[in-house]
Amino acid sequence: MTKPAAKDATAPVSSETTTAVAVLVSEETGAVASLAAGFVMITGVFGAVIAPLVFKRFNITNDEEKGLALGLSAHAIGTVKAFEISSKCGAYSILAMIVNGIFTAFLLPLCFWLF
Repeated sequence: MTKPAAKDATAPVSSETTTAVAVLVSEETGAVASLAAGFVMITGVFGAVIAPLVFKRFNITNDEEKGLALGLSAHAIGTVKAFEISSKCGAYSILAMIVNGIFTAFLLPLCFWLF
């Protein structure tokens, strides 16, 4: 088994944002764009599937909290799940996803440049 190249190891870093932002950020940081997109999709599906169990386990009943959690962790797929809960939950999910995308697009390349 071979060791991953440095550019392959940076692809999961951008997985906490949408696919479009992850592809652009991965190209900017030198990672493989298709690998970053794959990580984003896996993260989104996993988050949307596991979120109801987490909400139930930790007794999270507030739609705003659910929306923020789904938008930050499960991206667009999580937003679809949030709209299944309520329109308010979906709105907060979209807000979280947008803010996360903006911060990721600006701060992640800056961190790679600095360090």
